Amino acid sequence: MRLVFAAAIAAVLATASPGTAEARVSAGDPDGMVAQLVKMGAKAELTRDDIGDPLINAEINGWKSSLVFYDCNAAHAKCQSFQFVAIFDAPKGFDPAPLYDFPRTHRFAAITINAQGDPRVSWDVITNGGIDDGIFRSAVFSFGNMLDAVGAIIFPRKAQG
Repeated sequence: MRLVFAAAIAAVLATASPGTAEARVSAGDPDGMVAQLVKMGAKAELTRDDIGDPLINAEINGWKSSLVFYDCNAAHAKCQSFQFVAIFDAPKGFDPAPLYDFPRTHRFAAITINAQGDPRVSWDVITNGGIDDGIFRSAVFSFGNMLDAVGAIIFPRKAQG
């Protein structure tokens, strides 16, 4: 049985054409992440945070956001994860109550309210040695959709009369 299974795997590997594997995206390669974001049509700029770790300032679906890097080594490199972050400048008198249940329908969302009453949306992604670029694109797309949904709660369109 093992021989048949091993032969089947060998046949699949032998017929796989080179170049069909997806590219890898990793928090350890912030320049590559910027390139992927730009390729997707987002604005993105690599900079550094207050302690020297990489930080990407981006615009996703028209919303200002950041990709904050975590689990970096002492040289502020080889990071293992990142977090999408967006802080909304909520209007005066904004009622945050509708956001309290938001993570129930958006499973990766974490929403907090800062001292100024502005919602902060975050979403963690662990990449370790890398994830397929398709998974990264899906995460960016989903985060952008989540920002749109939060934005619709914070800035509802005025009824046209």
